[in-house]
Amino acid sequence: MFPLFARSTEAAFLELCSPPLIERTAHEYGRLHLLLDSADPAFLKATRTHWVSEAEELYVKRLGEAEKLATALSGAFRTVHAALVDYAEAVGRAKGRFESGLSSERALSRVMARVAGPVTETAQRAEPMRQWEDLRKRTGVLDRLAEITVDVDEHLHRGRVPVNIDNARRALNG
Repeated sequence: MFPLFARSTEAAFLELCSPPLIERTAHEYGRLHLLLDSADPAFLKATRTHWVSEAEELYVKRLGEAEKLATALSGAFRTVHAALVDYAEAVGRAKGRFESGLSSERALSRVMARVAGPVTETAQRAEPMRQWEDLRKRTGVLDRLAEITVDVDEHLHRGRVPVNIDNARRALNG
């Protein structure tokens, strides 16, 4: 299950997707395509049948319609099968990349926890990548104002310092 900070609609959708279920559905469409394709000889035999009846014209007309419908459905099922196979592979790759990104995000969070602690409540709630981007920005007037209200002794007691680009660079470089 993806963590709470990954609550975007795309992440929630990706979490629900199952490549094996998509592949199973693809194979069902492939089976239906083969089933309809196998009806071709039966249609051929049926068109060779000659008989005389009042319904002969209607029979030929309906037989032609059925054959066209079966051919169209077979082609559509073949297309759906191929698309779903590709989609299952893409979902599998996306899930793998997303998991890799989450792993990298957790590693970034651990590194940043050793370097600096987020000062404002907004920064504390932000996901690690947003905290990292904030950490890399130059400290501006608003950052300095936020740091004024922070109890530095509390952060130092926990072994961390308030987020400040200069402190972070010193910690990372030396």
